[in-house]
Amino acid sequence: MLTVELEADVAIIGAGFTGLSAALHLAKLGKQVVVLEAQTPGWGASGCNGGQVNPGFIKNPNHAISKFGVDIGRRIIALSENAGKLVFNLIAQHDIQCDARPVGWLRAAQNATAL
Repeated sequence: MLTVELEADVAIIGAGFTGLSAALHLAKLGKQVVVLEAQTPGWGASGCNGGQVNPGFIKNPNHAISKFGVDIGRRIIALSENAGKLVFNLIAQHDIQCDARPVGWLRAAQNATAL
């Protein structure tokens, strides 16, 4: 429960990986940022994902090209592929004490449709 009045350029709801990263990047740009979290940071989806850091494609990455065109599709693919690097770079830059290890990822097809 928020018990004080706050003023900021940006209010971020949720202190998971995405919310905290957004807050950090906005603060580096000189913005006054407030992060609101109902639990402890990382408690929600970020804490429930088992620590996975991988590209977030639900469909085949090439689906982005067919849906958005070559230029935008390739930019979406690069953004997703580089997201993990951003996480590990932030850990290194800020000397965050955790057990993060970039060990790669595997996307398996459990049936012919998924393949």
